[in-house]
Amino acid sequence: MEVLLYILFFFLVLIKFFGYKDKIQPFFFKNFLGIFFFIFIFWNLDYFDDKYNYSYMFNNIDDYKTDFVFRELVKISHLFNFDFQDLYNFHIIIIACFAVTFISKFTNNILFVLIIIITYRFVDYGNQIRYYMGFFIALHAIYYAFNAQKYKYIALSILAILSHSSLIIICIIPFFKHIFLSFTPKKVIIINLVLFISLSLLVSVISYIFPQFIKYFVNESGKSSLLGGLFDLFPIILICYSFFKNHEYIKRRISFINNDSSYRFLYILSSFSFAFISCGILFRIVADRFVYSFSVVWLCYLFYSLKYYDLKLLTSQRLKIVSIFVVLICWFYFSPLLFLDNSFYLNEALKMLNISVYE
Repeated sequence: MEVLLYILFFFLVLIKFFGYKDKIQPFFFKNFLGIFFFIFIFWNLDYFDDKYNYSYMFNNIDDYKTDFVFRELVKISHLFNFDFQDLYNFHIIIIACFAVTFISKFTNNILFVLIIIITYRFVDYGNQIRYYMGFFIALHAIYYAFNAQKYKYIALSILAILSHSSLIIICIIPFFKHIFLSFTPKKVIIINLVLFISLSLLVSVISYIFPQFIKYFVNESGKSSLLGGLFDLFPIILICYSFFKNHEYIKRRISFINNDSSYRFLYILSSFSFAFISCGILFRIVADRFVYSFSVVWLCYLFYSLKYYDLKLLTSQRLKIVSIFVVLICWFYFSPLLFLDNSFYLNEALKMLNISVYE
């Protein structure tokens, strides 16, 4: 049922996306439908990879040192005799509301953005509920910081960090916005090379001096293999290239583009994620937290930028956006079948959707 609904929504929003008119829609169609779609896809999943660990933590929360918000939500669930599935669904509702509200600030193509990011990061959205709840809260916090609403920024930043401590790195982006705004392809390359060489040397030194720590760098949850990291992040180069080509085109047409606060906001967040590509090659967890998760921001940036394109170029630019993410999604799910004879994420996605056609 979820798959059929997904396919129906995909073709409907694809038809709308390639239309030239982008009228403001009633709230129900613009936001509520997107929230419903996200919740429907993830509601009451029978299987996801971390379900056992989450369930065990839920039943033994006092034995775990975990983030404050999740701990308190578990305690509240126990108080009202809710089970883990209820808590999971609560996270999905919060993620859906904050995700759709964020996307709607920049484009009316909410369902299209949702379909792409859900397809691309389906396994992550279904598993990393604590992180993504905090992540979208953090995006709102930064948005308020860029719009001089400091109290909302502070309040939501605290909530995001208490939801997942790693989000402190994202919440301090406003303090370095001028650095990320000045990013160019050359700067991105230099920064990534410096970080890659520095981290590689650091890991080598630590592993040599303290061999007992090697397990933290070579296991699946810590450091990915060099080839594996390059393999996973290779198509992100296509995103970077499209991002900066898009920016160059718009700068030629609109010299005062940086006066557009929404454009500037999306540009800075995207640039921030590109700075972590080399770190993601070495550490898969970094790629998951600070590169892949920003795919929603990349899409919002590309869609928002369409307003600055000539009418005669709109269709071709829209086709480019779709093509880029089709390549990204196909590489992510199917290229491991060609090179490794197995695709972990494809297997997991099919299990989560309760589809057994792929062994």
